[in-house]
Amino acid sequence: GGILGVNGGGFASQTKDGVARLVPMGNTMVAGELVGGFQPAANDFAFAGFDQKNRLVGGSYQTEAALRQSGAWQGVSFVPALIRDWEKTEIPAKWQNARQPRTVLGQYPNGDVFFLVVDGRQSDWSNGITLEELQDFLLELGVMEAFNLDGGGSSTFVYDGTVKNKPSDGSPRRLATNLVVRL
Repeated sequence: GGILGVNGGGFASQTKDGVARLVPMGNTMVAGELVGGFQPAANDFAFAGFDQKNRLVGGSYQTEAALRQSGAWQGVSFVPALIRDWEKTEIPAKWQNARQPRTVLGQYPNGDVFFLVVDGRQSDWSNGITLEELQDFLLELGVMEAFNLDGGGSSTFVYDGTVKNKPSDGSPRRLATNLVVRL
């Protein structure tokens, strides 16, 4: 029943009983339940998602109680938060000045939420964007809050069943999590 979807949080491949599977990193929440239990924020991970009234919630949570107090109902984790209260966040050194495909979840002061996907790794199409350039662009647009989701080959924007961007892998990749908007 989804009309729009983007890739979600970070993930890793894990093999169990000889079967490889994708597992989400950080905290993933579906209908108020944590998938795989709570994990304290580490390595600059931030949680980004929605409460039951579809308002954006997010941050770095050290306790499950703090995450639940935020009202989180659905969401994923990745690195880093980009904009908090109209201010740039510090970009961790290992992520600085790297031009990549990106996916962003953010909010304007009036409460409107948006998704942004920037293609990259394609010299004939797009080279991507650095997180620092992305922060500047988002502030120019008047964004109040913004979170970086998994990027790279994961960056995919689907509307009404059709991929609307050019994923750097040449086609959408299999993912552990997605954010989907239903009507």
